[in-house]
Amino acid sequence: MNCPKCNKEVGANDKFCPYCGSRLDAAAAMPNALQLNTMLKEKYRIERVLEEGTSQIKYLAQDITLQVYVTVNEFFLKDYVSRDYSSKQMTVRDAAKAGLVSQWRNAFLDSVRNKTRLGSLAGIADIRDCFEQNGTIYVVTEWLSGDDLQTFLNRQGYTKPNDAMYGIKNRIDIDTAKQIFEPIIISVAKLHDAGDAYGNISFGSMKFGNNGMLKLSGFLWDINDTNNAVARVQADVYSICAAMYKCITGIEPSNTGALRTPSELGIAIDKYDEAAIMMGLALDLGRRFANVAVLHKALYNRPQKPQAVQGGVNNQVGQINQAGQYNQTNSIYPSGTERKKKSKAKTVIIILVIIALLAGIGAAGVVFLPDLLSGGLPFLGEDSEDDENSETEENSETEENGDEDQSSEAELDDSDIELYESILEQAEADESVENQKDALEQLISFVSDNNAAEYASEDIADIFDTYKTGVLDHIALLDSQNVLPAIYTQMNIELMEALDLASRIGEQDIEVDSDDLQSKSDTLKTDYKQRLIDNFDNEAQEEINTNGVISRSVLWAAMDGADQTGLYDEADYSDPLRLRYILALTYHVDSELDSLGREEAVARLYEVIGSADYNPLLLYYLGDLNGDEYAEGFYQYASDILADNGYDFYNMTTNEKRNFMYYYYTDDSYAELRDELLTYMRDNFTQTQ
Repeated sequence: MNCPKCNKEVGANDKFCPYCGSRLDAAAAMPNALQLNTMLKEKYRIERVLEEGTSQIKYLAQDITLQVYVTVNEFFLKDYVSRDYSSKQMTVRDAAKAGLVSQWRNAFLDSVRNKTRLGSLAGIADIRDCFEQNGTIYVVTEWLSGDDLQTFLNRQGYTKPNDAMYGIKNRIDIDTAKQIFEPIIISVAKLHDAGDAYGNISFGSMKFGNNGMLKLSGFLWDINDTNNAVARVQADVYSICAAMYKCITGIEPSNTGALRTPSELGIAIDKYDEAAIMMGLALDLGRRFANVAVLHKALYNRPQKPQAVQGGVNNQVGQINQAGQYNQTNSIYPSGTERKKKSKAKTVIIILVIIALLAGIGAAGVVFLPDLLSGGLPFLGEDSEDDENSETEENSETEENGDEDQSSEAELDDSDIELYESILEQAEADESVENQKDALEQLISFVSDNNAAEYASEDIADIFDTYKTGVLDHIALLDSQNVLPAIYTQMNIELMEALDLASRIGEQDIEVDSDDLQSKSDTLKTDYKQRLIDNFDNEAQEEINTNGVISRSVLWAAMDGADQTGLYDEADYSDPLRLRYILALTYHVDSELDSLGREEAVARLYEVIGSADYNPLLLYYLGDLNGDEYAEGFYQYASDILADNGYDFYNMTTNEKRNFMYYYYTDDSYAELRDELLTYMRDNFTQTQ
């Protein structure tokens, strides 16, 4: 048996190559691939098998003439053909299927020709060669040496504080997404214009090239590419929009039901950008963009910059038709308490009435104005007399007390009042959460600078009510999403910000109603912690019952970020949420090892093993599979302790070990055993890599 990477001979039971450290089980999963160091066209040397699909096998190869790496795509219908490994010749297994295979072979070659006619496309890896050999077709494309899109996202920390999901990892803002996707969108649009489609666009097919530009990697083709051309084109539209949606929300869009818009998730996004992406994700093909060229027009070719949509439950997005034309719709925000109007209108009416009365006196000399006013002006409302008396009393007090007891309102000059009115107008113009918060921040500063608590208290209370309603609506929206640590973190941040704002308003001697916010904050921690635990357990049980083994990626997704929520005390080793986070971290590291060589795997295991409570599964990987001598003794000790308690961990398969770990960390009956092993490891396992 030879290593699939360095081609050196290895032992039959080796898990890793002792020479280059590559995992050996990866080769067994792709038995149809060419042997390493195979030469194609006397020019391309196969160095690694990258992927085997139903229609083709992808290799990393070296162009020995130019001394550069390339991707080689081999047309190989694994359900219909076989390979003679001595001659490398491919043959059709069933002669009755030869005509069908020939038809697909021609379709594959036509797709290569169509793409080649367009020349170099900025967003698609270049096709550099195409030839026939071994009874099949090989397509040589540019090798993209940069990160794939998911790796790129994993390195991102969201940096815009006005985004309602600020701080959540693995996301980028819409402007960045548009920037990195545009070369791909333009390139696929050119394919569509030429009557072709790319097909099978996914996160995994997008990588960054040497120039830092995101491209579609390799040459992708599938048997289904011979299906309806219109559907294939619109599938490209959906796939690109799905990738953009995931980039800006961190959520994989579902194609089975209703999908929340980014703004409904609290993400700041231009309403036309949002409308374009959502239309591209329409499940009804009649509502989806006809092709990617129209999608590009909707995203990038607008006559003017529209207003941004802020996070809020009731926001409507702009409307775009299938031709990429815009029909503007007004945003609808949560309705709050109406601002009380100032007395300007009433004053104007009083003046007009007085003028009319004076005109009447001049004409008839009958009406005695003071007597009329002393009876009030009932058609103006009951406040008229009170306002006049109040003003008289204030003037009297001012005269008596001088400057010592001047009212705050009297101290405001015209510029102060103009500033105040402009803040109110800003608040009325846009009742989104962020705008109301901004208005409140400005009003707090205004009150503090001008000693104007009495003057502004009523307006501040009204604006805070609108702000509070928006916050609670958004909390309710987040609360209805998938149960995730990141969602809890965001809800907690928003509640803490709102309560802090209420506290700072209170410091200005202005009372606002924050009871609903406090009540939600009081119950959120306990309730959501239990929901995280229940969700994790449900996911694990479903995977075990359905597939026979837990899903490492599913359980890590359910716990990723739990250590940043503050929902458990790190020193409480028995906390049920902490235990599940430790377990999920173990599964996550387990999955990372699939792509690491021995030295990298050992280093990663030493890096995390202490924070993962010296999990027996990680000790197994470190001491047994990777042969680390120091860790091997600790793995043996852990296996012996488990065996003494009736659990033959040493002889379990890897999947059985993974399943056992779930019960080991979540079942209280294992608590004493966990404590015994953890105490021993903490006291004795001191070496670091």
